[in-house]
Amino acid sequence: MEVTMEQSDEIAYAFSDFEDLLRVAKIVNPLLIDGGTLYSYKGRYILRLEPIDMEEQRYQALIAVLSEYGEATSVTDAVLDEYGNKIIADDAVKVLCRYFT
Repeated sequence: MEVTMEQSDEIAYAFSDFEDLLRVAKIVNPLLIDGGTLYSYKGRYILRLEPIDMEEQRYQALIAVLSEYGEATSVTDAVLDEYGNKIIADDAVKVLCRYFT
């Protein structure tokens, strides 16, 4: 599944393995201003990002890295808020990098 800015202002990727999530966080941290939100949902980690005002080249690089380690998902904020567990509410990528890498 390909997610583009025209389809959504937010992007969400699912990771089955915490180590893959940490690898992604380390790589995409320099690309982001806002580090997103991290959820746990149905045994997977869901990273939601809002690439606001991101230039196209950076956006494509972000999607490429996320796609290499994770899987695009269309789960909504409403579903995550009701059925998921919010692990890191703000700047999830930066928090992961600060504490785990």
